[in-house]
Amino acid sequence: MGNLFSKPKPQAAQVPTDKVIPLHEMDDQEINRAIIMLFVMRFNDMLRLNGNGKLEYHIPERFDEKRPAVAYSHVKYDVAIGDVKPLHGVDHDPLATYGCKPREPYVLADKRLSKAQTVLFLCRLAYELLRYRREERMICVPAAYVEKLRERAVSDLVAAGGDAAEKALVSEGDVLLAWVRARPDQSRPAANFQQDDHDHERGVRPAVGAGGRPACPRTRRKSPTPSCASTRTSRRKDLLTKPLGYVAGAVRQTIVEQGMPAQLETRRFLDCEATEKSGWPAPYGDSWMNTLIFSNWSKGRFFDTDFSAAVVRERGSGSGDAASTSKVGRPSYIQSCLYRKNFNSWATVPHRREGRRGELLLQPTARKGFWDKIQKAMDEDSL
Repeated sequence: MGNLFSKPKPQAAQVPTDKVIPLHEMDDQEINRAIIMLFVMRFNDMLRLNGNGKLEYHIPERFDEKRPAVAYSHVKYDVAIGDVKPLHGVDHDPLATYGCKPREPYVLADKRLSKAQTVLFLCRLAYELLRYRREERMICVPAAYVEKLRERAVSDLVAAGGDAAEKALVSEGDVLLAWVRARPDQSRPAANFQQDDHDHERGVRPAVGAGGRPACPRTRRKSPTPSCASTRTSRRKDLLTKPLGYVAGAVRQTIVEQGMPAQLETRRFLDCEATEKSGWPAPYGDSWMNTLIFSNWSKGRFFDTDFSAAVVRERGSGSGDAASTSKVGRPSYIQSCLYRKNFNSWATVPHRREGRRGELLLQPTARKGFWDKIQKAMDEDSL
């Protein structure tokens, strides 16, 4: 009722000569707008909503002292200007037809939650969030330890049968997700009959245009941010009793199977269909599942941010501190902090590779008081 009688939010005065561009639907989502990440620059006066509650770009016809450009960078590239691929104009959406219809039956179609199942799952989630407080920690996993985990996973898969070369395709991320499920995440209480649902966030840009589909011409650069999740449901009993390689291999199988171009486009269709009805993508699994969202931030190359040109004095070479292991002008550590609205990331585990030493940094959230149990579980996992 408040929306019926409340006054509309005041809108900033628009300059008639501005070119107004709506954000792409893949970027202007409820989840994206519900999260503020503190290591990303935020400009409150620019992120304004229009009368329909949507985000827009306002591009001045010209910049001056009253309306200066936010940033203007000068980067030299050893290429001819004729070799630079032009950007698609904002009036052309290379993904306009992507996901307009399903290309084949979706592999998780029978796992999609019904309305009743979704309500039960949301009630469980609401109780969990209201009943228990959360604590966030940073887990530093040495690169040598990750490599040993991967070797153990490959050994498990080879022992179970199959070609060693094929099993060696299990990636570092597959093993990390399997390890999180087998140790830190398994320290939280749950019944063995329950299903565990883990989502691996991934970009779909490499698959767009594949499989004979010319949706995104490769002669031009693309600006939207297409992504989706590869979803795997597993019995908790299997996660507790099966070898590390079994879980890692299942993760890799899911990523390969759901990463096929036709599957990605069908998932895009189903997500758009659900978002139009409810504002959120469709969930998969069952009502009693425990969810985990695993997101690889290493590809963001945050530690490659280069401010070496602004370094006034280099640190001493024999200092021996943690910062001395990073490259000059590059960050030695990054701490992300999220503010959320209408969204909770308690089941999200972002991970990224730290600077020169190559450690993996995991940033999970758990119930308050459970971190001692998680620490004990990790200490017991000796190699």
